Amino acid sequence: MIHRDTISPIALSQDVQDLRDLARERESLTVLIASMKNDIKKILQSTFPELESVCEVFSETMLQFLREFPSARLIQAAPPRRIGKALCH
Repeated sequence: MIHRDTISPIALSQDVQDLRDLARERESLTVLIASMKNDIKKILQSTFPELESVCEVFSETMLQFLREFPSARLIQAAPPRRIGKALCH
Protein backbone atom coordinates (compact mmCIF):
# COMPACT_ATOMS: atom_id res chain seq x y z
CA MET A 1 0.00 0.00 0.00
CA ILE A 2 2.89 2.37 0.68
CA HIS A 3 4.19 2.14 -2.88
CA ARG A 4 0.85 1.95 -4.68
CA ASP A 5 1.48 5.21 -6.54
CA THR A 6 4.66 3.84 -8.09
CA ILE A 7 3.08 0.59 -9.24
CA SER A 8 1.65 0.93 -12.70
CA PRO A 9 -1.15 -1.31 -13.88
CA ILE A 10 -0.14 -3.99 -16.34
CA ALA A 11 -0.94 -2.83 -19.83
CA LEU A 12 -2.82 -5.57 -21.60
CA SER A 13 -2.36 -6.08 -25.28
CA GLN A 14 -5.35 -5.48 -27.54
CA ASP A 15 -5.50 -9.21 -28.29
CA VAL A 16 -5.82 -10.09 -24.60
CA GLN A 17 -8.49 -7.45 -24.10
CA ASP A 18 -10.39 -8.75 -27.14
CA LEU A 19 -10.13 -12.29 -25.81
CA ARG A 20 -11.51 -11.20 -22.44
CA ASP A 21 -14.39 -9.41 -24.15
CA LEU A 22 -15.16 -12.51 -26.21
CA ALA A 23 -15.06 -14.71 -23.10
CA ARG A 24 -17.49 -12.37 -21.33
CA GLU A 25 -19.80 -12.34 -24.35
CA ARG A 26 -19.70 -16.13 -24.55
CA GLU A 27 -20.55 -16.40 -20.86
CA SER A 28 -23.43 -13.97 -21.33
CA LEU A 29 -24.78 -15.96 -24.27
CA THR A 30 -24.43 -19.22 -22.35
CA VAL A 31 -26.51 -17.81 -19.50
CA LEU A 32 -29.10 -16.51 -21.99
CA ILE A 33 -29.36 -19.90 -23.72
CA ALA A 34 -29.78 -21.69 -20.38
CA SER A 35 -32.48 -19.24 -19.38
CA MET A 36 -34.32 -19.73 -22.68
CA LYS A 37 -34.13 -23.52 -22.34
CA ASN A 38 -35.59 -23.27 -18.85
CA ASP A 39 -38.43 -21.11 -20.17
CA ILE A 40 -39.13 -23.61 -22.96
CA LYS A 41 -39.15 -26.49 -20.46
CA LYS A 42 -41.65 -24.63 -18.26
CA ILE A 43 -43.96 -24.10 -21.22
CA LEU A 44 -43.61 -27.73 -22.29
CA GLN A 45 -44.37 -28.93 -18.76
CA SER A 46 -47.74 -27.26 -18.92
CA THR A 47 -48.44 -28.30 -22.52
CA PHE A 48 -46.88 -31.79 -22.54
CA PRO A 49 -46.21 -32.71 -18.89
CA GLU A 50 -44.99 -36.23 -19.68
CA LEU A 51 -42.63 -35.26 -22.51
CA GLU A 52 -39.47 -34.73 -20.44
CA SER A 53 -39.74 -38.15 -18.83
CA VAL A 54 -40.08 -39.83 -22.23
CA CYS A 55 -37.38 -38.17 -24.33
CA GLU A 56 -34.72 -35.50 -24.62
CA VAL A 57 -36.72 -32.34 -25.34
CA PHE A 58 -33.92 -30.57 -27.18
CA SER A 59 -33.02 -33.38 -29.56
CA GLU A 60 -33.33 -32.53 -33.24
CA THR A 61 -36.20 -35.01 -33.66
CA MET A 62 -38.24 -33.57 -30.80
CA LEU A 63 -37.62 -29.98 -31.84
CA GLN A 64 -38.83 -30.80 -35.35
CA PHE A 65 -41.83 -32.66 -33.92
CA LEU A 66 -42.75 -29.67 -31.71
CA ARG A 67 -42.45 -27.34 -34.70
CA GLU A 68 -44.98 -29.46 -36.54
CA PHE A 69 -47.23 -30.15 -33.53
CA PRO A 70 -46.97 -27.25 -31.08
CA SER A 71 -50.06 -28.30 -29.10
CA ALA A 72 -51.62 -31.48 -27.75
CA ARG A 73 -54.78 -30.65 -29.72
CA LEU A 74 -52.86 -30.81 -33.02
CA ILE A 75 -51.35 -34.16 -32.07
CA GLN A 76 -54.76 -35.52 -31.15
CA ALA A 77 -56.25 -34.36 -34.45
CA ALA A 78 -53.39 -35.72 -36.59
CA PRO A 79 -53.53 -39.15 -38.19
CA PRO A 80 -51.14 -41.65 -36.56
CA ARG A 81 -49.15 -42.01 -39.79
CA ARG A 82 -48.38 -38.28 -39.80
CA ILE A 83 -47.26 -38.39 -36.16
CA GLY A 84 -45.03 -41.37 -36.91
CA LYS A 85 -43.55 -39.61 -39.91
CA ALA A 86 -42.81 -36.52 -37.81
CA LEU A 87 -41.01 -38.66 -35.23
CA CYS A 88 -38.88 -40.42 -37.84
CA HIS A 89 -37.08 -37.29 -39.06
